[in-house]
Amino acid sequence: MTIKFDTRINIDSINVFFYETLGQQFNSINYSIYKSNNTITIFGNNEYVVGTKFPTLIFSYRTFESREYSCADSLNKNNRFPCKETIENIQLFYLITGHHIGSYRENVPTEINFTLKNNNIMITKEWVSDAASNGGVYAKYNVTIASDDELYKERFKENLSISNKLTKINKR
Repeated sequence: MTIKFDTRINIDSINVFFYETLGQQFNSINYSIYKSNNTITIFGNNEYVVGTKFPTLIFSYRTFESREYSCADSLNKNNRFPCKETIENIQLFYLITGHHIGSYRENVPTEINFTLKNNNIMITKEWVSDAASNGGVYAKYNVTIASDDELYKERFKENLSISNKLTKINKR
């Protein structure tokens, strides 16, 4: 599975995690970064119970910013001087998998593209009738982008699989 990030996002500053869920077990999982096209490709092999969803993947993007402000002397409040501090920010990108997708062994025929504003993506699968094949069906993947406010609305909330155990995926 390959995930593309906006060029303003430095993929060297990204760590990848997954929420452990019942019915899902990774035999192996890791990722590689490709600076030339600002993508991360995840490799792995998982075993799952039919009916369970693929775990939610989290990409954490770490940045630092400097802030300057005026400080006061603790003994003399009128004695002010400049203060500077570095603030660490971590933005989270969620890749949420809907029902009926237990694994990504098959290629998802769509592009997964995170930006600083589009940081919550859900992939769902539906079975569609194929009239050309005399009643056959095929899997259609849908990608939905949600803002942080929309993340907890009903459609996303029912697909967001989280637990108390977050596991870091190692870089190749």
